[in-house]
Amino acid sequence: MSSNFEEDEMIDEKVEELLDTFRTPFWLNEHGWFVRCQWHPTMSNFDLYTLPYAFSDITLKYPLLFKSTYPQNNHQQVYDTVRCLRYNDETENRSEKSDIRFHKLEKLEVQLPVGEYFWSMVPTLNHLTSCEITSYDNSEECQNQFQFLLSRAPSLSFLNIRHAEKDDSIESVPLEISNRLRRQLDLQEIGGSFDEKLCIIFSHSPLAIQCEELHIRVKNRISIYYLVKTMLCLRILFVKCDDDERQRRSLQEDGKEQEKSTEDEFVSWLQQHLSGVRSMVRICRWRYTIVLKFS
Repeated sequence: MSSNFEEDEMIDEKVEELLDTFRTPFWLNEHGWFVRCQWHPTMSNFDLYTLPYAFSDITLKYPLLFKSTYPQNNHQQVYDTVRCLRYNDETENRSEKSDIRFHKLEKLEVQLPVGEYFWSMVPTLNHLTSCEITSYDNSEECQNQFQFLLSRAPSLSFLNIRHAEKDDSIESVPLEISNRLRRQLDLQEIGGSFDEKLCIIFSHSPLAIQCEELHIRVKNRISIYYLVKTMLCLRILFVKCDDDERQRRSLQEDGKEQEKSTEDEFVSWLQQHLSGVRSMVRICRWRYTIVLKFS
């Protein structure tokens, strides 16, 4: 259940009053039902839920405050149903540890940098298959945390890298990470387009070597040629290209695609130049995205 504190309300007193309604023999003795209230100190809303936690996903924004009717201080096993965690750390004071543990995460959405509170919640990432990482800056701390997180996720197959600031350089993308299998990579939201040089570097990097599905934005069409030629495991490519004339014209028309000709020069160019590079290339367009499928 989600609700809001009233303006000028004494929050601690309100939470205790709320929890007292669940500190009855009916809840505690007869059924062994417990509840927990969580809220953010700078926000007016709060969440109230039963323990053990019954849902498969949870969103946490640090710092968080908790109070519960649970008789033990150790909450390490009451969140074992959680498979998806969305986490955001909004403070620079990150030395506090959490009493929550997530042992079976399969999907993670996290904004870096994070502190000890986050790392204490995730003692293992062995089950993690999907990860979306947003970086607030290009600091060494973010880069180190990025690599440390991925090094702990041996089963990861989908990785989405995003930059919170649009002017962040795509050169900060940590390409030289472990070559553990990551079948799907999404690099379209990192704040820029890959030029020819970066595409060549990326296509030879451990991050790309076993990639089967790639989402990327490039500056020019020759970069697509290098990606297709070099990434031998690639099975499907979703690419947006800055020199796609149809894309530019559509954007200039405020999203209203008014093509007078059915000929697609960009797709025709790709078909001509890729036919001898990879066998059985199927190319189609979906609005601004070119989709290439390889057999």
